[in-house]
Amino acid sequence: MESQIHIGVDELIPSELYEVPIERVTRDFPNVKVTLTRGTSKVLQQLLLDGDVDLAMAVTGEKLDYRLSVKGCDKVTFVLACSPDHPFADQEIVSDKEMYQNRQITCSAMNTNPQLASVFSFSPDIWSASSQEDVIRLVEQGMGWAIVPKAMADERSLLGGLTEFHSDMVNVEIAFPAELFWVSERKCGPIMTRLQQELSQQTK
Repeated sequence: MESQIHIGVDELIPSELYEVPIERVTRDFPNVKVTLTRGTSKVLQQLLLDGDVDLAMAVTGEKLDYRLSVKGCDKVTFVLACSPDHPFADQEIVSDKEMYQNRQITCSAMNTNPQLASVFSFSPDIWSASSQEDVIRLVEQGMGWAIVPKAMADERSLLGGLTEFHSDMVNVEIAFPAELFWVSERKCGPIMTRLQQELSQQTK
């Protein structure tokens, strides 16, 4: 039985997707040590292959390395967000022209994924941060607008830091699957197997 498990988590994955499953597993295996590492999907794949991470969870939107097994576990919904003082905050519908003309703040986890970048990049004036939390802080300071996970936006909205806005350019739900992946040839112990089950059951 494992004495510790190391989990890699994509910057775009809100904590609500893994907190309860981890709590359930550690309640039954109280002596296991858990380590969480944040990173982009590509970084997490390499950490898995190098043996530095046991299991990863990411919004992939791309083909994974052939040596990895993958399983769907949930989806992440994204929304358009700005600070309450941003010009977009008071508009019922923001035009695509306005989105193009105003600075966008993006997370490197989006920028390094071709499929996500093609969907999430609107403005030619882009600032980028490696951490999704830093993206949100920059938006809260009025430095630009961003596309962020809805769970994170809702939390910051309750605190008065963010406001969700709507655009005629984005008139459908923006959602991507969250996936679990691990090295196919590496045998999983009972704790990791249980964690995979708990995380994947969220889709049911």
